[in-house]
Amino acid sequence: MPCLKTINNTVFSLLPALFLGSAVAGQQQEDQASEELQVSTVIKTVRWTEETRDAISSSILTTARSIDSWMSGEISEGKNKSRINIGVEQSFEKSGEMETDFYIRGKLDIPNTKRKLKLFFDSDTNDQSSLEDKRLNNNEESFSTAGVSRERTGDVFDLSHDIGAKFKIPFDPFYRFKAKHKRELNELWKMGFEQRLWYYHRKGWGESSELNFTRLLGDQHSVIFTTEIQYQNRYEEFEFGQFATLRQAIPGNHWHSFTLGITGSSQPDQQTDSVFLSASYNQLIYKDWLILSARPILRFPDSDNWKPNPELEIRLDVFFQETTKRN
Repeated sequence: MPCLKTINNTVFSLLPALFLGSAVAGQQQEDQASEELQVSTVIKTVRWTEETRDAISSSILTTARSIDSWMSGEISEGKNKSRINIGVEQSFEKSGEMETDFYIRGKLDIPNTKRKLKLFFDSDTNDQSSLEDKRLNNNEESFSTAGVSRERTGDVFDLSHDIGAKFKIPFDPFYRFKAKHKRELNELWKMGFEQRLWYYHRKGWGESSELNFTRLLGDQHSVIFTTEIQYQNRYEEFEFGQFATLRQAIPGNHWHSFTLGITGSSQPDQQTDSVFLSASYNQLIYKDWLILSARPILRFPDSDNWKPNPELEIRLDVFFQETTKRN
């Protein structure tokens, strides 16, 4: 039966191919199902995240409006500027050190009260930091503060008073005052002045004075020249800073500013302490409430014989607030 033998040989030779084909087809179906499951999981996670964020934002706005109505005796309607910002910052330094910092800050807006009160809280504050660290948003130490801010808009100065406490053992109450003035000198130049004064029960008082001039460079660019002086009583020294910042507002370009700064101090002798260059990059990742920021920094400190000290800071911020932009 040579014919039967040939058929049997053919069938047995095809069986491995059939099994292999079935296995491949099954694997492809499994891979496709896995990909669909992953896509579905991502979509559900994004949807859950957005729904959770919107629910928290709604609760914050409802709370702010309720407090506003209770304090003013009027129905709180319209836009409310209350917000909470939760973020994480990763920094990389020349020495190879990496540092991760989590922070939370926010304000409850109470617009209908004649006193224009705001309730604020912040897990990071830089009142007592150096001028250089303030300009680069580096905090001397992390601690939580909370209190009440009263703001008043005047014909010449906009004033604000903050009364609160630093929630760190031992407990440290504080008072802060700020006066701001802005004026257009002509079509191209603007002038601004800002005076700050603060007093912490444990670390004493300090003050800073800032004068800046803004030069418009077309519709999308401007350069700001800033001179700032700061005094802190606990150090009994003055700090001096001169800064030049180029800002741009180009659609689709997320590099928002470039800064050159020079800082100095009066102790032990009047001297220049540091020169730095920095840039700021911001990118909206999702709608108007998830933002990625990057800040490359190059410092030339006197303490390191003016050698370049590169740094990189990366931040991810989530804002819980009234949404203004939908993509």
